[in-house]
Amino acid sequence: SKTALQLGPDRLRSVGLSAPKVKYALGIAEAIENGDFSFRRVARMKDDLAIEEMTKLKGIGRWSAEVYLLFALRRPDLWPVDDLGIIKGYTHLKGLRKFPDREEMIQIGENWKPWRSVAARLLWHYINWVELIKFKETRNYVQRVLENYNVYRYILEKKPIKMQNFFESKTLY
Repeated sequence: SKTALQLGPDRLRSVGLSAPKVKYALGIAEAIENGDFSFRRVARMKDDLAIEEMTKLKGIGRWSAEVYLLFALRRPDLWPVDDLGIIKGYTHLKGLRKFPDREEMIQIGENWKPWRSVAARLLWHYINWVELIKFKETRNYVQRVLENYNVYRYILEKKPIKMQNFFESKTLY
């Protein structure tokens, strides 16, 4: 918190934070410095009270509070029902045609109490794996199309295309 306050808004903006995020970060830093907020206090609170305490801070919503408790504090029973990764993971895993609504997601989470955080993590990993496989399949398809195009162009024009393999770039992963 001291570092954020010392850096100030201009320096924080220079490292890529948007103006609203700078405002929120400095507000949180000030709340910590003047004792209005403490991560140590939050760590000792029950989940619902911790979420309530964190969401008092401007810029921290329910999802941010839940994810902080789930990952940073490793709480075992959080179910961020508004998280798109969890919704997509569940939808794909169950073979559903449409996303469950918020109330349905709450009910779904009831089945996994008191280990909903574990279910959330598994669904995140699952959908990340599914999307990586889809990306790789798409990449392989495009690569085959390009290779076939190269063959056809060579046959028709007697000139090979100099193909560069864009798919090996680390930025695509």
